[in-house]
Amino acid sequence: MQTQPLHVIGLMSGTSVDSIDAASIRVSFDVNPLRLAEFKVLGTETFDIPGPMREALLALMSKPMVALADVCRLNAEVGAMFGQAALKLMLKLEQQGIRTDLIASHGQTIYHIPPSATHLGSTLQIGHPAMIAEMTGLEVVADFRPTDMAAGGHGAPLVPFADLMLFQDEHHPRALQNIGGIANLTALPALADGGHMPLAFDTGPGNMLMDAFMEILYQQPYDADGLVAQSGEVHGPMLQALLADEYYAQRPPKSTGRERFGRAYAEQVLQQWRASVSPESLVSTATQLTVETVAQAYERFILPQMPVKEVFVAGGGALNPTLMSRLQQRLESPGIVVKTLEAVGLDSKYKEAIAFAMLGYARKMGLPNTVPSCTGARHPVCGGGIWRPFHAE
Repeated sequence: MQTQPLHVIGLMSGTSVDSIDAASIRVSFDVNPLRLAEFKVLGTETFDIPGPMREALLALMSKPMVALADVCRLNAEVGAMFGQAALKLMLKLEQQGIRTDLIASHGQTIYHIPPSATHLGSTLQIGHPAMIAEMTGLEVVADFRPTDMAAGGHGAPLVPFADLMLFQDEHHPRALQNIGGIANLTALPALADGGHMPLAFDTGPGNMLMDAFMEILYQQPYDADGLVAQSGEVHGPMLQALLADEYYAQRPPKSTGRERFGRAYAEQVLQQWRASVSPESLVSTATQLTVETVAQAYERFILPQMPVKEVFVAGGGALNPTLMSRLQQRLESPGIVVKTLEAVGLDSKYKEAIAFAMLGYARKMGLPNTVPSCTGARHPVCGGGIWRPFHAE
């Protein structure tokens, strides 16, 4: 049986909080077994988050205590910002004769508490979907993570659902590596190998520490083309001290975020090392931390179970030549070739927006849209809620 094809816009703002990525896809599934029947990217667009809004969101994420009034106000304002992004892409598509059927919004994560033996997990994304539904006149699927967490999972990563649909190869295992604010991987067994389940988890900071150093030391939002990192030396003692964080050795499933590796962490690291390490070497070492923690994740948790030979990189890190060349050099020893997602015909910038469009479509169809072997949940769930405008049929 094949589901009804729909045109779905996915909206994504990640832990870097620099932009909203919007991607429109036409998609349908075959059911039993669940697999992709039809998929086409119809249009994409990126909308910068205004400086004052970004500063307000970063402040909200970095403080141990915040005013409820700020959370409440930004929930509506971020919802309006997401709604405006969806509306602009909708109008652009309408000029091409393409009518949008559904919106899927990840929202903006402001806090994430992974589950542990001592407490339940919880997560909070703002950008209220009711605002998006009102502005677009369309149904909106949002708030994807809590359903998985209610089933004992981390509510992350959720993108592996789309990775399985789009990238699983018949004969060869492969991996998808996203390097956004936080870096995360998905390792996909070959279709012919029914004995292995996909694995996915957050490997640690991606661009987050590098970006914070650039903002504090250079008053720049990021290291453009990796030029600052390229000009500096990796400081060995600092790198080894950073690698001692217990998160990296923790076995999956696991997830992390700005709560652990955000601005407060960056300031703590700088307080310890700034007097003895040059600014360019601080950025270079932060870049190498991302490289090393990604590489160690494959060596510790993936390669012993799955002989991955190809890693496809997406996210802002894919645009950093210094990071990419170092990652390729670091993974040469295990025999892994590093490529960008463009090698398989997809724009790496929009991978997560496309993924959440697919998750939203699955929710609309009442189909499971999580992978328990990746999130740690007790069973698959159909994650997300649906918000309908009053005038929708």
